[in-house]
Amino acid sequence: MSVLRTSGFEKPRIPDLNEFNEVDIDQLGDGPLLAIIKYAGMQVGDLVAPRWVGAGPTGEVFDDIKARLPVLEEYLENGLVIKIENQKVCDAAGGWAFFSYTVVGAQELLRQFCYLGLHFTKFRSINLQLI
Repeated sequence: MSVLRTSGFEKPRIPDLNEFNEVDIDQLGDGPLLAIIKYAGMQVGDLVAPRWVGAGPTGEVFDDIKARLPVLEEYLENGLVIKIENQKVCDAAGGWAFFSYTVVGAQELLRQFCYLGLHFTKFRSINLQLI
């Protein structure tokens, strides 16, 4: 029986987030949103459960929480790349999401928050034009 591990886990990364934790829906295009899970002590055979919990601007649910993926040797160096369906992201445009993961035998720890669409970037651009 494995020991319950609760420390050493890192927040998942979403490389396409800008400085305001926004996903640029236009830049995403038709492709999936990529997220990377990598943590200290990652071992072949770990079972990882990625969680995408999203909501549109009026509260519509766009979740993807059922996957269970084994860690393979090829994921140890650069991490496990998760492809979040384009439709799950684009249908929630104007809303927000959390991406996290659980390793079976450990608790969910850190979540990556993101806005789905350009909330602050557009506001910042408008303010700069007014100055």
